Amino acid sequence: MNSFYVSGPASLKNAHVLYGGAQALLRRAAEAAQAKSHDGEESARSAGHDEVAALKRFADEAGLWMEGAAVRAYMRMKEHVMKGGSEHRVALWRGTRVLKDLAVQAQATESLFDYLTDHLLANHLFGDDVCLEGFFEDDRMLHIVVSQPLVVGRHPVWRELVEGLSRQGLILENPGSKLPVFNVIVAKEGGFIHPIDAHFYFDDQAARIDALKRLGILGP
Repeated sequence: MNSFYVSGPASLKNAHVLYGGAQALLRRAAEAAQAKSHDGEESARSAGHDEVAALKRFADEAGLWMEGAAVRAYMRMKEHVMKGGSEHRVALWRGTRVLKDLAVQAQATESLFDYLTDHLLANHLFGDDVCLEGFFEDDRMLHIVVSQPLVVGRHPVWRELVEGLSRQGLILENPGSKLPVFNVIVAKEGGFIHPIDAHFYFDDQAARIDALKRLGILGP
């Protein structure tokens, strides 16, 4: 993927040096997307446009623009393509990771700030190692490209899911429920249950930011 960067093959390495590593790069992208709270449909739409514009400026600053045609071609190759979800197109990346392409209109979160900080929270709580790879535009639509480790395994049955996540410190919000709201994989080796593409819900953005600060994920 390094050869796909507009600014050359050292672009991602240079961005890591500039911001202090892979996780610091993801955190800076989240901070760039952070927008003030808005009320009403029109202002919410405006906030979305502001986030996209801010991330485009960040892509310029970080030197992380990618050739969209090259990324799409790679992800369509038979030896790379994998089944995606509602948010991402996915592909095998470097044999041990999964490359994930989000077109921003497909995000399942209320904002791009929420999308990026969900990755930061998953890294902090589950050790997911989601990394920001770069950005590209397709028909003037912004795409965010991330990667995370490949987990080989299977989807658990409900009881196995609840018991496994409980052992990992998670609490079932509605005991007795059998609604499979988690996307998880039981690893083939070790049997550890990995939440995939976890989303975290807060009362509002202020509560999210407060939690991120308390966990030391975002600065004061």
